[in-house]
Amino acid sequence: MGAIYENEGNANSYQIVNDISTSPGQVVQPFSWSPSNWFDTGQGANFECQTNGLDYCSQFSFTPCEGCNQGFDLAVAENQIQNNEYTDESLYEFQKQLWNVLDLTSSYRDSFPELDSFYVANQYSLLAAVINVERTVFDLFDMAPSVIQTIKNNQIQIEADINSMKTHIDLILSNTLTPAQKITERTVVQALQNNIQTLSDYCTSALSIAKNSRILSADNINIVNGSIGDDEIYVTNDKLVNEIYLSTIAKGITFFDDEQILILEDIAQQCPLAGGNAVWRARSIYSLIDDQATYDDALACLNSGILLRKKHTDPNSLRPLRSSSIFPNPASDEATLTYSLPTDSKANLLISDEFGRDILHYTLDSKEAQFMFSTKLLNEGMYYYKIMVGDQIIEAGKISILR
Repeated sequence: MGAIYENEGNANSYQIVNDISTSPGQVVQPFSWSPSNWFDTGQGANFECQTNGLDYCSQFSFTPCEGCNQGFDLAVAENQIQNNEYTDESLYEFQKQLWNVLDLTSSYRDSFPELDSFYVANQYSLLAAVINVERTVFDLFDMAPSVIQTIKNNQIQIEADINSMKTHIDLILSNTLTPAQKITERTVVQALQNNIQTLSDYCTSALSIAKNSRILSADNINIVNGSIGDDEIYVTNDKLVNEIYLSTIAKGITFFDDEQILILEDIAQQCPLAGGNAVWRARSIYSLIDDQATYDDALACLNSGILLRKKHTDPNSLRPLRSSSIFPNPASDEATLTYSLPTDSKANLLISDEFGRDILHYTLDSKEAQFMFSTKLLNEGMYYYKIMVGDQIIEAGKISILR
């Protein structure tokens, strides 16, 4: 835990409790904080406000309640979230999560007609089909709790029997027993061996049944997965990653054919905000093939027209401009870029195609606010521009060419 208090006056007035006696672990204080007196040793719950001051700490006092996120959920259900900061993939994930919550919590959807309408409208849709496949995929390795407990109990008993058997064997080998006593001890050892074998056979059989059931379930799920429509790339990615997972890992197979490797590599290299959560799953599976693989999300997302803005902690570093634009857009033979650069900085304008290949490269003057350039070399279509100072992207956007 690391923290920086934004207002030192508030830190002096409203300290945070650090109760060493009730700490759940060895590290009882945050690794770093500012100012030093923000956290004060005292009695109470760890890392909570020392006093419930009206000016600051009261904002942390709340009671969790079902449906507290209803405002956002209602906006998702009624498709009223403006797609300015969210990608289509993000909106799709919001809808998936909401439908899943509503399917598991009937009381929540019954409390709001809008949520119930959203749930009913999507009950037999692509959304519900994808969620149901994901649920069954994640449940494949689940065994009945009673079977799991029996296997655990058997393991404990087997270990106890082995230790007991060693004791009886040592006694037999000690040469301190009469012939009759040795016969009795051998009978006990044989009984322990038989019991160990019986318990082991049960565990082996239970695991074998579970594996065979998992393989059968994986095949059945794969059939359902294959029937899902795939109009959008994030849905297609879900289907492909599910298919590979169900054909390999779900069946205990950890090697992949060339086609599966190419598919996983392709999806893993996509921008997660465009390709969906399947991108993360593809990377996880691909790590079994190449655990040294790395991914440049900033570049991948930029090629999809999405700029990942980094939070700057250095006050002297460049910050996103959010002030550039190109007009006309769509353009024909020429266009003008309006921009604002830090004083005396050197910047470059790069225009690339959908594959990330740089097509045009211009130098920008920080003393100017506009730059006119030719687009005659560009074919009709969508292109991406970025303004760079050194190796840092400080602004990016799209430009269309239409003739």
